[in-house]
Amino acid sequence: ENYNANSYKGAELAIDWSKEVRDFSVNLGANMIYRTTNIDKRDEIYENDFQYRKGHPVAAIFGLRSDGFYTGASDISSSPASMFGVVQPGDIKYKDQDNNGYIDDNDAVYLGDYNPKFAYGLHLALTYKGLSLYALCDGQNGGHSVVSDDYYWVDGDDKYSEEVLNRWTETTAGTATYPRLTTKSDNHNFRTSDFWLYDTSFFRINRVQVTYEFPKNTFSNWGVKGFSLYVRGSNLLMLGTDV
Repeated sequence: ENYNANSYKGAELAIDWSKEVRDFSVNLGANMIYRTTNIDKRDEIYENDFQYRKGHPVAAIFGLRSDGFYTGASDISSSPASMFGVVQPGDIKYKDQDNNGYIDDNDAVYLGDYNPKFAYGLHLALTYKGLSLYALCDGQNGGHSVVSDDYYWVDGDDKYSEEVLNRWTETTAGTATYPRLTTKSDNHNFRTSDFWLYDTSFFRINRVQVTYEFPKNTFSNWGVKGFSLYVRGSNLLMLGTDV
């Protein structure tokens, strides 16, 4: 018997408007999808309430909460011990959610939902005689993800990316946005946490196309019944959260 249970809810709305005036016509449309998911039942036993998946989205992200960087030896000694390895100044400091004096996977909490709650699209079509313009836009809102590839998680002999330029050093301790670099493997900094969490919301101009359709008799002497030219651009603009 399948003990687990999930629920899915949502709604979709679409609006389309058209108008023609002599040789000019316009069509404008929009659609939106709203969706939610919920874990109704799970076979799970945890020590702390914040660890339970029940009541969260099906694609929930669980991870550690960060609390800046370790500033020095005294900061490390007075903070909960990390079970992920020996830490040094410049490493990410995590919150001890269960207050047991050390940091481990049991301190992971709900951070966000991989699936966006809203997805939408817009389209516009303008026509004047043989000339037409078509534009398609789309976007989403309410989703999150976590960076985890070698471009962001750099250690050992990995090739350094521009993400490490503002790494933690004693000089940049007050402004650093990236943990210290190490030539060894790093099991403490590079794990799922809100430090690596980002919003996946975006708005994109997906496609724009301009078309000119020649009159039907333009190339009739050549045996061509219809002829048109178009210029199309894809992914022309995208606005979203920088990772």
